[in-house]
Amino acid sequence: MNLNRIVSSLLFKIVVAIVLGIICSLFFPEWLARVFVTFNGLFGGFLGFFVPVLIFALITPAIASLGRGAGKWLGVTAGLAYGSTVISGL
Repeated sequence: MNLNRIVSSLLFKIVVAIVLGIICSLFFPEWLARVFVTFNGLFGGFLGFFVPVLIFALITPAIASLGRGAGKWLGVTAGLAYGSTVISGL
């Protein structure tokens, strides 16, 4: 396999990021670790909100192309998207 293909793969980048995170955690001060933890919490919260909205935005055009009865399906989709968000927050 080509080395350039391995280095550019997502799996390789994730493994390198994990290894660098472990190595950096040995040398970074505690206050810097708290900054990363805060960012992780904020980013995780943003993703938790954004994913259902993204699903809703991607499914809406498909439901609109159904024609008759699309409004009902749009309501079901919206209910599922936001319902899953509420349940995951509990």
